[in-house]
Amino acid sequence: YIGSNVATYPEAAKRGFNDGHYICVHTWSHPAMTTKTNHEAVAEFYWTLKAIKETTGVTPKCWRPPQGDVDDRIRAIAWQMGLHTVLWDWDSEDWDMPAPGGGDLSPATVDGYFAGWIEDEESGNQTHGHITLEHELNNATVNMTMTWLPKLQKVFNVIPALACNNVTQPYWETQFVYPLQTEAIGGSNSTNTTSASATTETTITLS
Repeated sequence: YIGSNVATYPEAAKRGFNDGHYICVHTWSHPAMTTKTNHEAVAEFYWTLKAIKETTGVTPKCWRPPQGDVDDRIRAIAWQMGLHTVLWDWDSEDWDMPAPGGGDLSPATVDGYFAGWIEDEESGNQTHGHITLEHELNNATVNMTMTWLPKLQKVFNVIPALACNNVTQPYWETQFVYPLQTEAIGGSNSTNTTSASATTETTITLS
């Protein structure tokens, strides 16, 4: 989550947590982090962590760099603040669709990305899992994910990003323990285990 959004719309963060999503830091103001000084980078992390903690009661162990902009300096600062850097390798580019806050990318193009991922997997072209990137920026992006998630789940074993790294405790508060095999959407912050029949793991990152 973007920290300033959590402060402005706390109920959205509460719902995400209560619905079982893994909550990660996405900085306070969504800047290109490598352009920030050390002190500015710390502030981006700190105030976001504080907003998430005050809203949901948990302190995340992960963060996603805005635009994927990160270097060893920023990665080290994040690590010192208890944050594991999460990047992706499949980008839906859904944020660029026509909608408030979006751009002019055709929804059909985004559909094509999802369809291509599925086709590659069904053709046996995939040899490892992937981290995909979608957004909850507006109704268009949310609807796109809700349309394609069930289709992805039929082909891939969709799990949270941190589960790919065998992380069962995504927060510094130790009472929250998650199974390694769980659905990315529709779960809960409990220890119930779910599974899928597909063999290739993928994870969906919503931000």
